[in-house]
Amino acid sequence: CQGTSIVKKEFMRGINFKKSELTGCNLVDTKFVGSNLQNCVIRDSVLKNTNFFKADLENADFSNNDLQGASFVDTNLKGVDFSGCNLENVRIGLVDLTQTKLEGARFGNNKIKKIKILACDVDKLNLSEEQKEELIIVDRGE
Repeated sequence: CQGTSIVKKEFMRGINFKKSELTGCNLVDTKFVGSNLQNCVIRDSVLKNTNFFKADLENADFSNNDLQGASFVDTNLKGVDFSGCNLENVRIGLVDLTQTKLEGARFGNNKIKKIKILACDVDKLNLSEEQKEELIIVDRGE
């Protein structure tokens, strides 16, 4: 995709992007509902308001992306690299973040529900006390 907007505002239900590489893309408003993005590399791209409902993002590299307003509900985020991402105003629920890389990611004003997360990562999410009640906090060994 290299710096283009080939998928902008598209509906990508159930598409297999496994091991694809998309760098510098405009993927605003794209719906990856139920899609397979395992081991996919999407870096330095704009994915504002993108929907990943029930998508499989296992071991995907999403580093340095703008994901403002994106939705990750019932999404497989095992091993995803969100380092350096803008994850503000994101809707995130029914997910496990215990193996997700969050270094340098920016969170704020997020809608969350039932998130499993490591105790050492809780403060990275910038949550209110009320939002923290939606967390399932675990130690590394659990």
